[in-house]
Amino acid sequence: MKRALILLLLAAAVHMNIIAQVGISANGAAPDPSAMLDLDVASLIFKKGLLVPRMTAAERIAMPAPAQGAMVYETGTDLFWHYTGPAGVPLSGPVVGWRIPPNRAIPAGTHFLGTLDAVPLEFRRFNQRSGFLSAGSANTAWGYRALVAPTATSNVAYGTEALRFNTSGAQNTAVGAEALRANLTGSSNVAVGYQALRQTTATSGQTAVGAEALRLANAAPGSTAIGARTMGAWTGTVANGTAAGYETMFWNQGANNTGCGYQALYNNMVGEENTAIGRGALDGGAGSVMTRCTALFAMEFCASETDATAIGSSYMSGGNSNTAMGRGTLASLTNGTLNTAIGESSLDNSTSGDQNTCLGYNTNNTLSPAVLNQCTAIGFEAGGANTMTAANNAAAVGYDSYTGATNAIRIGNLTNNNGLTGGYGAWQNLSDARFKREVRADVPGLAFIMGLRPVTYRYDVRAYDAFTGQAERMRKRGNAEEIAAKDQAVQVAEAMRHTGFIAQEVDSLAQALGFEFSGVHRPTEPTDHFTIGYEQFVVPLVKAVQEQQVQLEAVRAEQLVLLHAVERMRPPVVPSPEPK
Repeated sequence: MKRALILLLLAAAVHMNIIAQVGISANGAAPDPSAMLDLDVASLIFKKGLLVPRMTAAERIAMPAPAQGAMVYETGTDLFWHYTGPAGVPLSGPVVGWRIPPNRAIPAGTHFLGTLDAVPLEFRRFNQRSGFLSAGSANTAWGYRALVAPTATSNVAYGTEALRFNTSGAQNTAVGAEALRANLTGSSNVAVGYQALRQTTATSGQTAVGAEALRLANAAPGSTAIGARTMGAWTGTVANGTAAGYETMFWNQGANNTGCGYQALYNNMVGEENTAIGRGALDGGAGSVMTRCTALFAMEFCASETDATAIGSSYMSGGNSNTAMGRGTLASLTNGTLNTAIGESSLDNSTSGDQNTCLGYNTNNTLSPAVLNQCTAIGFEAGGANTMTAANNAAAVGYDSYTGATNAIRIGNLTNNNGLTGGYGAWQNLSDARFKREVRADVPGLAFIMGLRPVTYRYDVRAYDAFTGQAERMRKRGNAEEIAAKDQAVQVAEAMRHTGFIAQEVDSLAQALGFEFSGVHRPTEPTDHFTIGYEQFVVPLVKAVQEQQVQLEAVRAEQLVLLHAVERMRPPVVPSPEPK
């Protein structure tokens, strides 16, 4: 074997010297004219290759001044290296990988990845378009099956299947997997985020930013959705909607709605022209319907409302044309209409009722659920009552003022009895003959006036506060400074002595005389109490004066008769004789 190899090498050397080439083969074939060394294995039964020097990475790096064009095999990385200079360049890796070696000092405009002619540049994966730079239509796509077959211009698609089915739609921007996936002919749409505007097909001018924003909408003309899952669940048409925030207007299908904040207008289905700002504003329950409502951090649990306005964390749950401003205002309302409540906890426990107006903290906030109609309360905690369940046409004005009854008007409370209530004009009551019937002159005078018992007294303010529920409300608030100020005011009020009558005594006297006296108000419900209208005493006083005048005239007539009788009983006067 060695002898054969030596002979072969000698033959090759002789052949090389003759033709300046080396050819090694089993059949003595001449080397290819273009090769200095031609290793021909065609005639060999068992093919063999050329084995280049093998070494570790450390050995390769330690090679002293490798010549340009040298080649070695690195055993640790399974890479072939060749040398164009002091540093080697990897040529290839294992058969399982695809490598493009890094490049250095690439001349600008000379070496590049691309085309030299005006044809699109296309990238494919699994023979599906995965990247596309158009030649003249200004379409750009990057992502598996993104913008597969556009016929229009100026579209941008980045992400798997972004604008996949687009045909004639132009000037669309889709960024995110499946963004604007189903669009066919719609133009000027912007979808940024996973599945944003996924189902729209032919609508133009839509904007969706956020994962699943406007995901299922067939059409949202003039709509803007910003935030993950904004307007994301409705499958129909959403016109002119504006939503910003996570899951804002999630189920929305109504037109001309504006929502800003986490889950604002979340459950609104078909209501239109609503404005909701703040977390859960106008959220409502499943299938809620709101129309022309405005809510700022309010109406989170409202299910159905029309023409309502709410500002603050109020939880109005029903009714129409109501206005609520302040935390907890109209919190229990379910079906009332035309109510206005301004101030924290105003009309808090009113479950239903119409046309109420309340201004101030805790105004008409009863301690139990109530139905109020046409009631007015103005002032801090005006109109409250402990057990009031229903009232109509009641008005309370002033701090802690209290009515407790239907058709009642109260100004102030017991603690301002040391103050003044008045004005520059006289109090006027309706008194017109055109509006009076069954007029009877049956007012008792002296009998009524003489039966009255004028007294002096002090008010038990604490008993009154317990009766009206003010003490309980004060206890629940737990404000020590407020309680101390209240106690001081109570002490002043209880120390003051008043003059007047006892309503029960006056009422009993009037009933005994058969007198329907309007100056005494009897309680009509458990939350009500006796009151006296002192101005009503003017009429029986006038009657008493008239009766006294009649009596006085009779006495005067009797006196005249007596005087005449006395005059007749006197002897005649005889004149004295004149002196002579």
